[in-house]
Amino acid sequence: MRASAMAGLLAVSGITMLGTLALTVGPGFAQDATITADQATTIQNQLQAAIGAVNAQGLTGAAYTAAVTAAIAQVTSNAVAAYGAAAAASITSAVLAAPPVASLPPATIGDALGAAAATVATNEGVGAATAIGTTVANEAPTGSGTAFASTVVADGGPSVVASAGTSSPSATGSTGSGGNGNSNSNSNSNTNNNTGCKNPSCT
Repeated sequence: MRASAMAGLLAVSGITMLGTLALTVGPGFAQDATITADQATTIQNQLQAAIGAVNAQGLTGAAYTAAVTAAIAQVTSNAVAAYGAAAAASITSAVLAAPPVASLPPATIGDALGAAAATVATNEGVGAATAIGTTVANEAPTGSGTAFASTVVADGGPSVVASAGTSSPSATGSTGSGGNGNSNSNSNSNTNNNTGCKNPSCT
């Protein structure tokens, strides 16, 4: 009788443990969530304000570039923290589509998102940071991927995240319906309003 009771208890405990494991691990593998149009607009408004604040300082040269890079990185990493690691790709799409970001040199964009990815890797996980890199490879201007990888490494980020920025383009996340972010429905294409590049080797 005692043996049967013990077996039953172990069986129930095992089910409870498996259920807890599923609840804990499951969300970590989801990297395909999308932000809504309103959330994309919020991110882009924050970028506009952050870059506008930098412009108001009258900085030039390396000082200006460093300040803009830091501003974009902070807005991006904050957005991933706010909207969730699973939406990292969609958030990056919204960042890249923001007019004040799209007008910047590719190296600046890559540096900014590389810095953001290094922060995200520490705070939200390597999966979310890798999603940022993959979106850079798919959507950012030519040359951004190389800068992204260099900054991730310089900031102590994982090599797998750095490599994602220079990988061959593949489908990633997109913003919600009607959003301002870019959609990645076509594999092996580089959606880039600045250069019009469609070659997978661009990044």
